[in-house]
Amino acid sequence: MDFSLEQNTTFHQRYTFQIRSDAFNLMNHPNFGQPLNTISIGKGTVTAGNFGRIVNTRFPVGDAGSSRQLQLTDRFIF
Repeated sequence: MDFSLEQNTTFHQRYTFQIRSDAFNLMNHPNFGQPLNTISIGKGTVTAGNFGRIVNTRFPVGDAGSSRQLQLTDRFIF
């Protein structure tokens, strides 16, 4: 769930100051990555290992989309 708030303040009829706040992944819900799809083969035996398990989120930590992100923007329009 993404959310945005915006406040516009106009003065002298032609100048506008805008403050905007955005929140991405507001509920901080995890977005899981794809399950592992490789099978380990070692010493002549085939083992499932982590096959089919989800071991990470959609993006590595720190990249866009993996966790809640907030941003604040101000803009002067003339």
